[in-house]
Amino acid sequence: MCNDLLGSALRAITNDMETCLLPLYIVTNASVAAAAAWAAERALPRGVAVLCDEGRRAHAALGLHRSVARTFTFRRGWDNLKGLFAFPYEACVKGRLPGVNAGDPWQQAGVLVLRATGEAAFTHREESPGWPLLDAAALRVAAAAAAGAEKRARGGAARPRRR
Repeated sequence: MCNDLLGSALRAITNDMETCLLPLYIVTNASVAAAAAWAAERALPRGVAVLCDEGRRAHAALGLHRSVARTFTFRRGWDNLKGLFAFPYEACVKGRLPGVNAGDPWQQAGVLVLRATGEAAFTHREESPGWPLLDAAALRVAAAAAAGAEKRARGGAARPRRR
């Protein structure tokens, strides 16, 4: 489910999956080795960095839920089951074991756009894997506004939005 959320977020804030509107930080609680292997498998756009938060302090500070019960609420039906069936492949073939090297299996994901001041311009916190669905249009608007503000703060003119 996390891969689905990442894909939706990347489509919303990148230009043709090549360059992000803003610097993008993927924060994982996986080990450094597992995070590096995961990132190497994906063609992440320029401007994307993967950071490790094995102690989950950043996750807690951002208000991202951790819950066993929430992990097993399958609100997306078959999409959740596809993720469950992917587990043997991830564990046996890739060697990614939740709680050992692939992070906390009970940690829920989220997407946040932060302004330079640190306050949130956009928040999406999952209540259970893959739920609620990401509002990509709202994310795109928040990212474009934050990118324009960042550019103005550096002294450049913001590019007008195309309609």
